[in-house]
Amino acid sequence: MNRPIAVFDSGVGGLSTLAKLKSDLPKEDFLYFADNLNAPYGKKSKQEILNLTLKAIEGILAHNPKAIVIACNTVTGLCIETLRQTYPDVLFFGIQPAVKPAPKNTLVFVTTATAGCDNFRRVVENYGENKAYIFPLKDAAELIEKNTPDDEFTEYIKSETLGVDFSKFASIVLGCTHYVIKKDCFERATGLPAFDGNDGLSKHISQVLKEKNLFTERSVCGSVFFHLSNSETAEFQKYIAVFNGLQNGGK
Repeated sequence: MNRPIAVFDSGVGGLSTLAKLKSDLPKEDFLYFADNLNAPYGKKSKQEILNLTLKAIEGILAHNPKAIVIACNTVTGLCIETLRQTYPDVLFFGIQPAVKPAPKNTLVFVTTATAGCDNFRRVVENYGENKAYIFPLKDAAELIEKNTPDDEFTEYIKSETLGVDFSKFASIVLGCTHYVIKKDCFERATGLPAFDGNDGLSKHISQVLKEKNLFTERSVCGSVFFHLSNSETAEFQKYIAVFNGLQNGGK
């Protein structure tokens, strides 16, 4: 089925998901939607996030995607059930924290909005075997949106986690797709291996597309198009640069 897969996030974070999906499903066409005019969502109220998400989904549906990937932990945790109820005929996929594969004990870094989400906490409790601990970061996603240099961002993580005894943990989980862009910084700041949900999500999407016979039928690589709520040239340039860096294994 030669319809595109839509990937939605508030900002640049979902590009880490898009890069993984493009690597695993190279023949598919992808549409990346970022509500960068309102990014990041992590410090907004639940109602604000829901309203912004519903507005974005309406715009995405105009492009007739065969699936919509919610590449935002905050939106997945707060909105995915409402989206599936509101649009029962749309195939939605949502990113989840990688607490299951992460060695225990693990520290799960999230946005403040995600930290207060009951759905997210249930996922952590179900897969974390009570050995996964949630740690909200108020400004991390915003700093990543602003393309904060790695050294400065690493120092921010160190300052936010002062007093944490990392010797008690075996791993960290990046519970925000923005954080994946700065994975190396998190690992340097904590001295622990970092895990994220992009690999598990990509495998799940591939499995469902196969089961539903929704794979694109072509022998050449598919395309990627960006749709930004703030469509200034500089914003497009930033998103393309981040995406290309992720595809090349860099920042």
